[in-house]
Amino acid sequence: MTLVKIDIKNVASETHPDDRVVFYSPAFREAPGGGITSTAETVVPLVDGVGERELVPGPVTVTFECRGIADTRPKSGVVPDAGPVGVEDVIAGAFEYTPEVVNRGIDQIEGARDEALGQVSGAVAAEVDSIRWKQAAVPLETTSMSDLADGSWRVASNTVATGLGLPNLLGHLMVRTIGAGIRTALFQTEGTSTRPTEVWVTSALRDTGEWLPWQKMPGAADIPQAGVTEQQLTTAVDGVRFRHGNVGLTVTSMSELADGQHGIASNTVSNNLGLPGGVLGTLTTRLVGAGIRTALFQTEGTASTPAAVWATSTLRSTGEWLPWQKLGAAGSTPDPTPSTSAAPIAAGGLKTVPLALTLGQGAKNAPASGHYRIPFRYVPKIARYRVGFSLRNTRSNLSQGSGVTVTATIGKHAGAGAFTADPKIIASNMTVPDDGSAAYTAWVGEDIGSNVEGLLAYAYSSTAAPYLMVGGGFSATGASVTTVTPSTSVVVESPLNVWLEVEVESTVPVLGIIGDSITCGVGTTRPVYESWGNQYTRTIGGLAVLWGMSGDTAAKWVESSTQYKVTRWDHLDAPDAMVWAMGRNDFSNGSTAAQVQAMTETALTWMQQKARRCYAAAITPRQSGLGDTERATHNAWLRTRFAGVLDFDSAVGAPGGGLIPEFHSDGLHPNTAGAAAMAASITSPMTAVRV
Repeated sequence: MTLVKIDIKNVASETHPDDRVVFYSPAFREAPGGGITSTAETVVPLVDGVGERELVPGPVTVTFECRGIADTRPKSGVVPDAGPVGVEDVIAGAFEYTPEVVNRGIDQIEGARDEALGQVSGAVAAEVDSIRWKQAAVPLETTSMSDLADGSWRVASNTVATGLGLPNLLGHLMVRTIGAGIRTALFQTEGTSTRPTEVWVTSALRDTGEWLPWQKMPGAADIPQAGVTEQQLTTAVDGVRFRHGNVGLTVTSMSELADGQHGIASNTVSNNLGLPGGVLGTLTTRLVGAGIRTALFQTEGTASTPAAVWATSTLRSTGEWLPWQKLGAAGSTPDPTPSTSAAPIAAGGLKTVPLALTLGQGAKNAPASGHYRIPFRYVPKIARYRVGFSLRNTRSNLSQGSGVTVTATIGKHAGAGAFTADPKIIASNMTVPDDGSAAYTAWVGEDIGSNVEGLLAYAYSSTAAPYLMVGGGFSATGASVTTVTPSTSVVVESPLNVWLEVEVESTVPVLGIIGDSITCGVGTTRPVYESWGNQYTRTIGGLAVLWGMSGDTAAKWVESSTQYKVTRWDHLDAPDAMVWAMGRNDFSNGSTAAQVQAMTETALTWMQQKARRCYAAAITPRQSGLGDTERATHNAWLRTRFAGVLDFDSAVGAPGGGLIPEFHSDGLHPNTAGAAAMAASITSPMTAVRV
C-alpha cells in the first residue's frame, strides 16, 4: 500500500468540516499479494483541509467534494508503488507503477519461450518441408501430367515415364501453374556414366489445356561459350526445392527476388524484370556463392511458338545481371545473340487490352430498346476477343436501366453499317446485370484486327431504359443483327457501356489516355473511333486504352480514385505509357492553374503505378477564350513537370487565339481533321513503334 497525503488549503477558497476526497479504482485489477482491487469508493474526510489514506498502487480516479473547490469533476491519476506522495502529484500523472500481473506474465512468457525453443527443431523442419513442396513418386496409374498437382515429383518407373509421354528414363519432374489455364513442366533425367543428365521442357496451351510436345534442351557442346553450361542448368534445377508465388507488379529487379521458383503471370511484371520477350513463364533464381546469382526463365509455349529456356547470371564484382542467353530446342541452332532488354525477341506471350467502343457522358436516357452498329479498326493481329456490356456510366459511376438483354454479332464492315458477309453471332439474349457489373460474351479465337475495319451489331430490350453513351456508329431499323445490309442512320451516341477485350502479342505498344470529351472524340464524325488516341495508335501499330469521360474534370477524376471509372480495368495488363489529358473543363469552370496542377500531381502518382512512361497533353484553347489565362499558365507548368508534353495547343490552336477554323465545328471540340492534326503532332514515340 502507498500513503497518499491531502492538503487543499493552498487551492481551496475555504475549508469546511464536511470536506472530503473520494478515491476509487476505474476498473477491477489484480492486487499485490493476490486478490482483486475493488472499484468501490474510498472516502477520506478532511480536517481543516488535511487528510491521508493508504491506497493500492495503480490507476485511480479522484473526486474533490469540498466547499472551497468549484471543480468537482473526476480526475484520473496513478498511485505509485511507494510513498508517501501528495494527491496533487497523483493526479498530475507523474508516477508509474508495476502491475502484479506483469511479473507473472513475464514468467509465463519465459516459460512459453523455453517450450518453443525446445520444439524449434521440429517446427523448422516442418516449415522447411512445407516450402520444399516435395511430392511423392508419380503413381503407376497416372497417364497425364494434368492429373498431377503442382510440385516436385519423382519419376521412379519407366512405365510412368512412358505413360506421361516423357523420355523413357527416370528422373525429376516439376509441374507449375502460373496463371489461368497456363502450366509449365520441366523434366530432368537420371544421368549415367555413358549418358549425361538431360533437361526437357513443355507447357500446356491456355485455351485447351493440351500439353505441347516435349522439347529437349541441348547439352554443353551445343551452347555457345557466352551461354550457360549444362552443369549450370543442372545445378539450378537441382536447387529448385521451394516454391514462391507469382511476382508482384511492384518488383522491378530480379535482385529483389528470394532464391526459388517464381511464377511470371503478367506481361507487365515480365517487362519490369527485363525478361526476354516480356512473356509469361516460370523464373528460377539461385544464390550460388558470394556475389553470384543465376537465373533460369522458361517461357510459356503457344501453338506457334514452343516453350524456350533462357539463362543469365550476375557479375560477382558488381552484382549486375548479364544479358540473357537463349538455349535452343533439340535439332535447332541456339541463338548466339544476347537479349539486353525486354524488346521483342520472339513471338509468344499475350497481353489483354480493353478497347472502349462507347464512353461515359452526362446523364442521357437511351431508348428502351434498339439496334445499333459500331465500327472499329485495330492494326495489330488479335489472337482472341470477347465483348463486355454494362449499365454503368463511367462519367458518373452510376448504373441505370433494368431487365436489359442483348443479342450481338460481329463481322467485317462494308460501310454504312453493313457487313461484308453473314456475321458471327457472339451473344443471344444475354442478360446485362442491373447492378452495373459486366456481362461478357464467350472468348472467340478469331482475328478481328490486322487493320481490317470490323463492325459490332447489338440489339437490346429493357424494362427500364439504360444510359446513352458517347460512341459513333449507326442506328438500324427494321432488321436483325444478322442482317447484312440494313437501313441505317448515323449516330454519335450509342446505348450501354460497351467495350472489347482483346489478346495481342506482348510486344504490341499500348497507350493509356485519361481525359474528357476531347479524349472521347466528341466533335468528330465518329466519336471514339476517330478520337486522337485511336487515330494515333493506328499509325504506330498499337492500341489505345481510353479512360475518357465527356464533361469530366481533373477534380472529379481525383475524387473517384477508388471508383469504377478509374479501377474498371485494373485486373488487365497495364499500358506501356500513360497520357494525362484532363483540365479543359476545369478551366471552363473557373479553376486556377494551381488547383489543376495539384490535381495533376495526384493523378500522376496513380499513373506511375500503371506505367513507367507518363506524359501530359497541353490543354487546347476554346474559341470563347474562357479560362485561357489559367490554361496557358498550366501548359507552361506541364512542360517543366513532364519529360514529354503533347503540343495539342499548337496543333489546333490559332495564332490569334481560339481554334483553327478548319479543325473545329463548335468552338471547343476538335473535329475529325482536328483530331488527326493532334495525332500527327506527336513526333516522338511514347511507346515502341510497331507498324
